[in-house]
Amino acid sequence: MANENWPESRDRLLGDIEKFSQLGPPSVAAASPAPRANPPVGQPAPAAVSATAARPAASQVQPAPAQAAPPPPPAPPPAASSSLLANLKKQAQLKQQTDTQINAIQTEQMLRIHAALGMTYQYLNDLVQQLNILKPPYAKTYSFFGVADFDEMTWREGRADFRMQEGASENRYYNQVTLRYRLAADKKFSLVRENPALEKLQKALFDNNIVFTTEEVRNERNQVEKATFTFPAEVKAGLLLAANYETGKLLLRTRNIERFGIMEYELMPEAINQDALDQLAQLILGENSRINQLFKRTA
Repeated sequence: MANENWPESRDRLLGDIEKFSQLGPPSVAAASPAPRANPPVGQPAPAAVSATAARPAASQVQPAPAQAAPPPPPAPPPAASSSLLANLKKQAQLKQQTDTQINAIQTEQMLRIHAALGMTYQYLNDLVQQLNILKPPYAKTYSFFGVADFDEMTWREGRADFRMQEGASENRYYNQVTLRYRLAADKKFSLVRENPALEKLQKALFDNNIVFTTEEVRNERNQVEKATFTFPAEVKAGLLLAANYETGKLLLRTRNIERFGIMEYELMPEAINQDALDQLAQLILGENSRINQLFKRTA
């Protein structure tokens, strides 16, 4: 160190400092790779491992596990046993069974009534069609309260009709069957009645659906003293067979059939059969009939 020229060393040091401040530290040269040793004689060199061989095969790649479903919510705790709820449940089940049985019974009743009314309509409709052509004589005489006899009458015209039950249900059932007909003879009656008997005769003519005219005689005070009633020998008669779906029975009401006035019968749907309808037809024609033996008369 003592033998070194200081001025030159100082200048070289200052130059190095200047270069460091301007250019930074000097770059270090990369070290030369060490020479690979040759394999021993008689042994093969190790094969180079390719990059693709280092990666696992695609078929060996394990898929990512699926996301597990969230666990189900915990079950609610069982309700505490209650004798009140148990009784209500039992009553509800019993009511459902009872309602089902009632509905089945009502449906069966409706079907029986429907069949009976349908059979009656078909029979009466066929009957009046034949009678409207034949116009047979009426066998019996209608006595009008002992003051006029409607006799020697013949069948003039008739018509059968029906009505279906109205309701929201798609199934429609017969509700009633009707028959209207008219008997008449070519003659008239003329009856004179004084007050107050004339009012009684007038009411009887109205009640029995007999068309009439009157000629009144009044006194000086414009009061009716007497009247002359004129009416034809004509009877307007008919019947109604109606369903009572609540009781499962039928009501038969006749008006001016066989005689003046109203008669009523109560019967089960099973009572309507061919024989019963024939007996009803004989009653309409004024022939001997067993209708009172077949049906229960109520009025």
